[in-house]
Amino acid sequence: MPLSFYISSPFRGLQQERAAAKRAVVDNNHAYKDSYEASPDPVIETCLKDVAHSDVYVLLLAFRYGTRTEGGAGPSITELEFDQAVASGRPIYAYVMNFILDAAEGMDSDPVGMGRLARFKEKVGRHCTPASCTSLQDLCERLQRLAANPPTISGSAPAAAPVRTFSLEEINRWIASHHAAVARCFEAIPAVQDRSLHVDLPVDLRAAGSAGSRAAKVMLTPVHLQPALEAMGTHLVLITGQGGAGKTSLAFQIARWGLEGSLADPILPVLIDTALAPEETVLQRVRQWLERAIGARRGSLDQDLVAELLRRKRLLVIIDHFSELAEPARRRVLATLPTGLLILTSREPESGIQGELAITRVEPLQIAIDQLQRFFHEVLERKGVRERFSDDDLEPTQRQLRRMVGDKPITPLLAQMFIEDVIAKQEGQGVLAASVPELMLAYVNRISEVIPAEERQQEGIAIEADWVQRGLMAVALTSHWQGPHGRPRLQPMSFERELALEALATVPCLEEPARRQALLAYLLRLRLLHHPGQNRSEFRLALDPLADYLAALRQLELLAEEERRAVAPCDDGGDPGQVVWERFLTALERRPPAELDPMRGFLLALRDGCLERIERPRGATTIPAGVPDRLGS
Repeated sequence: MPLSFYISSPFRGLQQERAAAKRAVVDNNHAYKDSYEASPDPVIETCLKDVAHSDVYVLLLAFRYGTRTEGGAGPSITELEFDQAVASGRPIYAYVMNFILDAAEGMDSDPVGMGRLARFKEKVGRHCTPASCTSLQDLCERLQRLAANPPTISGSAPAAAPVRTFSLEEINRWIASHHAAVARCFEAIPAVQDRSLHVDLPVDLRAAGSAGSRAAKVMLTPVHLQPALEAMGTHLVLITGQGGAGKTSLAFQIARWGLEGSLADPILPVLIDTALAPEETVLQRVRQWLERAIGARRGSLDQDLVAELLRRKRLLVIIDHFSELAEPARRRVLATLPTGLLILTSREPESGIQGELAITRVEPLQIAIDQLQRFFHEVLERKGVRERFSDDDLEPTQRQLRRMVGDKPITPLLAQMFIEDVIAKQEGQGVLAASVPELMLAYVNRISEVIPAEERQQEGIAIEADWVQRGLMAVALTSHWQGPHGRPRLQPMSFERELALEALATVPCLEEPARRQALLAYLLRLRLLHHPGQNRSEFRLALDPLADYLAALRQLELLAEEERRAVAPCDDGGDPGQVVWERFLTALERRPPAELDPMRGFLLALRDGCLERIERPRGATTIPAGVPDRLGS
């Protein structure tokens, strides 16, 4: 039976979306009515009467509140239409756009309009379950499905309701009951503990809907995230940057803001740092994480409750290392994103995200030279050793750090590792690192040496000091070489236990299986390795830049070994070292840019290792001219 659809939306900024709704209605032999003009006074009465006499009410909302009545002091026409639909008992179908086609007209710029829009969307969510639309095509498909299968109208049909609804009071009670348990679970994660010291630094911020505009350089605060919290539907905060830039640290800091109530009402964090199973969804992983955090039996937590917590943005889902996931795993995440607020950390600015999702883009900036002193002061203060160092003491160390990094940015992680080296030197533990590769090895040695020799026992085996460094380098490179045959990804990745044991078997001092098993457990104990997620058979190096540099140093060793094996000159009289490097570099340079970009951390680490060997040659091996430049290009 043909029905009458009332199409309600703000007048400006949604013309294409409204046209799509009309097309869907007409294509399925129904009729429609909508708001006729932007001017409020002549049309209010007509609009409300049309709503009351329609069969189905369709609401389209995006980033504008709409034309306000009473000279701008009253509610918008769209909100009045919605109220009339509720009062009349019309079936209500709401569609919230997480994309924008008309940036000039489609966004409220004044705080009053934005605030009223947020409250209106909250009201809508109390009466129906809005559909979150990621593109115009997505909206069209949803509208076509509705028009092809409309509700059965018999008198005044009630609005469709979700399977189970939860009041704001119920949501608040659940959050209050489980806040402490979720906070303890989150703070107990090794990756979170390793980033407990977070120093605020400027970021480039580009808010959702500001495509084409320049990013704003800001010190990120909870205020900057309010639009993402107030908007309905799915909203991504995409934190991008090279390894060591502070992406994960910033994501965890935002999570702490949520826990302490600085963002809004308390928000509970959920960390996803491993790939979803082939048939798993993000919602299912979130549910499992919460069940584990609160000690609930698996499958016992109401999935409708989890969906409601997400929809109301009382959960903050952090998907860490997104760009390091394999392509099918990334697609699975994006295909199952729930309505809610999510943070993705990625080395890649676009990260394969398709469609027109609402995305707030954040890029942590490197430490500027004029900020280096403040950074040193704050880290030393938070470590409780500031009084040991005068500014005169710190000035030469900062010059040393700048010399070390050369043309590379000074990232927060690199600076923190160097400050720890400065503290160790002040305490009489060795000499200050002269290069980034040296700094990485010093970091590993320092963590290992903090364990007294008599306590370096694991499964009845005494762990030798050099096993840690040698074993970690082998594991790092083997994990980097994962990927399709002949096309290693050469970036930090998670890896299985068997792969780690195979890598350790290549180290001369670890021929015995018992030693390899003991060392793997010991590296976990030192937190140089950790288990991402809950899979105890999966491992990952604790810090991505550390993984890149250790892998690069091991790669240099293998290339040097290959050169030594080729002791005779090549058939064409060429130098064996030149041939070995040319073969390695040519294979890399044939890879497309999309594959090379994620390898940048490893390639720059390899370049640093080459430059160090050029300055301080080791043995008979040499680095051919031009190799560092080709690695850095």
